[in-house]
Amino acid sequence: YNLEIDGTDKLPTYYNLGSVSGKNFLSPYYNQEPWGLCWAFATIEQAESYLMIKNNKGYSSSSERFSVRQMDYVTSSDGISDYNNPIGTRTLTSGGNFYDSFSVLSYGLSLTDNNDWSYSYSSTAKLEMYEVLNFDSSKYETALSLLTL
Repeated sequence: YNLEIDGTDKLPTYYNLGSVSGKNFLSPYYNQEPWGLCWAFATIEQAESYLMIKNNKGYSSSSERFSVRQMDYVTSSDGISDYNNPIGTRTLTSGGNFYDSFSVLSYGLSLTDNNDWSYSYSSTAKLEMYEVLNFDSSKYETALSLLTL
């Protein structure tokens, strides 16, 4: 649903992604529990909404949800074994900001399904790079790959 403004139109006074022409383009809220991952949840939910709008398919209980825990691992300095994180020094579940998620998405993070990779893992478990960036089970990819950094 594109909103085009040509100079004579006015912006709407109200816009709700939860109800656009009878469709809900918002996925349900997750509880981030004690982890400082609000920035990752917001980023992932934006990607989900974007794809729902692009495909003109409102949310349903069978809609795919992306893994916030994957975003936590990819942007951490201690979650992936033998990984020199080019993005920063944040550790697993230590909070973050929009720049962290913007960076990995612009480098080409391939998002995987939350059902395959829940965010409720231990906050100290190290994983191998191929486990986190599992392109075989990706649901959404951007142009580049983190593996090329």
